[in-house]
Amino acid sequence: MNQPTKAGSPFSGFRIQFGVVALATVILVVGFGIVLLTSPRDIRTKTSKVAVSPVGPPSVATALDPSTIPTTPVPVTTPAAPATTESPRKSLTELSAAVVQIRRFAASGEACTNSTGVVLTADGLILTSHQGIAATPGCDNPDLLIAFVEGTDSAPKVRFRGHVAGENAAVDLAVVQIDRDSQGRRVPSPALTPVELSHAVISAEGVAVRTLAFSEAESATLSVLSGTAALPSADAGWLNLTAPIPSGGAGSGVFDISGHLVGIVTQAGWNDTLTQARPIALAGSLLQRVGVDYIPAGGTSGAAPAETTAPNPVASVATG
Repeated sequence: MNQPTKAGSPFSGFRIQFGVVALATVILVVGFGIVLLTSPRDIRTKTSKVAVSPVGPPSVATALDPSTIPTTPVPVTTPAAPATTESPRKSLTELSAAVVQIRRFAASGEACTNSTGVVLTADGLILTSHQGIAATPGCDNPDLLIAFVEGTDSAPKVRFRGHVAGENAAVDLAVVQIDRDSQGRRVPSPALTPVELSHAVISAEGVAVRTLAFSEAESATLSVLSGTAALPSADAGWLNLTAPIPSGGAGSGVFDISGHLVGIVTQAGWNDTLTQARPIALAGSLLQRVGVDYIPAGGTSGAAPAETTAPNPVASVATG
């Protein structure tokens, strides 16, 4: 019969050690499996998947990765802004500040004629129609009254006096110079709002225009008339206007859509079948003569026959 193994024999110790090693092995295997399951995927595998996926917006990680930034600058094409020669369009308030009523009186102080003009320079040169301010028997006082408005809905109010500084009866244009205040006192040059002169050529097809004119009545407000202006032929020295101009509107300014002065009315009257204006180009030599630097389109100063310069006024008559 076999004898039972005693607790302190060598076989008992061997079995205990074998059991401990087996248990440790199991623990290591289980632990390694857990580590494999919880560890992140290989980065190269992830990158490979992204490379074959559809192109889309870059991820935050890709955007911040220095390796994704190109070493050569990528050219960027910016569309050029469209070229334009048109200035900002002027409002009626801005234009009305440069339109004046010119009043001529007899030596006795009696009113003779009223016409319209436009301010050319800040120091008081005014372009108008020659016939509207021309001296006539019984109406030859050289002292002219210059009235302004404070908006298109107000009556003109006399602010200055002036005299004829230059004229060209052949094309019915003249320039008036402001030289005194409304009471006839010498004053420094006024700071006025001048118009902008057009350098464009009006065609036979015509352009849209606005004409700002005063009537003969001293208390009448400024009339704003819309229409078109057309050059009837290449050698014509006038513009045909579709809008009728009131009596007293000789010398009115004709403005294009940008607010540039394109002409001066010389034929006016509500009953006229055709209203006409002189193109601003015909005033070129007259304007240069009085010190206004203006060269019309084409580099010529326009036809200007028989120009004359009026003498300075010799008297000043106080009027109401």
